[in-house]
Amino acid sequence: MIVRSLMSLMVVASAFTGVVHAQSVPLSYTAREGQHVSRLFQVHTRVTERAADGAVRMREAARLGRVREQVLADLDGREVVHLAFDSLVFRTRDAQGPWRESASPAVPSWGQFEVDARLDVTWLGGDSTEASLLRHLLSGFPGLLLPERPAWPGRTWGQEFEVSPADVTIGATTGTDGFGLPAVVGVTVDSIVQRSRDTLVYLELDGEVVPSRVRGRGNGEVAHRGTIAGTLVWSTGWSRFVSGAMRTTLVVRTDSDDGPVEVLVQTTLRQAVQSEP
Repeated sequence: MIVRSLMSLMVVASAFTGVVHAQSVPLSYTAREGQHVSRLFQVHTRVTERAADGAVRMREAARLGRVREQVLADLDGREVVHLAFDSLVFRTRDAQGPWRESASPAVPSWGQFEVDARLDVTWLGGDSTEASLLRHLLSGFPGLLLPERPAWPGRTWGQEFEVSPADVTIGATTGTDGFGLPAVVGVTVDSIVQRSRDTLVYLELDGEVVPSRVRGRGNGEVAHRGTIAGTLVWSTGWSRFVSGAMRTTLVVRTDSDDGPVEVLVQTTLRQAVQSEP
């Protein structure tokens, strides 16, 4: 149902090609070499496992911290962006037990991406432990691209792409990494606010990880399905997303000799830019 609705949105949007809205705003990533930005973030993940015998196990994890983002250079129209963790705190708990909080002794240090004008990001290297988190912070959602045409209130567009299970769950282990999952997302421009220093574009996202099956270990199959929803705020002055809240769910169902095992991963990421550009 979601896929059919999103396809309809793309057809309607294409009918307005060439129309210029009075409040249209181009969305394009441009950054100054040496520019520094700090981002605060919070990731909450809930993993629920249902075994073949009906037993249910739930665990939760939260990550809170700050990442410093620096533009290093411009290579043929693609910026090289360096991200380094200033802090990262972990909280975990089983079922509804008490939270256990600690600063991890193995805090990831940094990562680098190439970023083009449409926020297409390419991993260059670094500590890959939190690569999925860094990809989310840069692009709003992995695989999502800025539109080629300007945005205006009420404008919608859709996009199809592939994501990895790690990107959907922002690093939570599902045991089925190593391949891409088909996804489709519809984007709606909720509103545009013009300020003295910049213009803010508020985006609403709604989509899904399209149900799919892949061959698992032995003769079994692994089935995936999920949802994607959230809001992102683009700033023309900062030339980046300055705040956002994204929620994803991924259901992984694996065949086993004892029966099917199902894992539900619900992940919420909130972020906000802290320092001035």
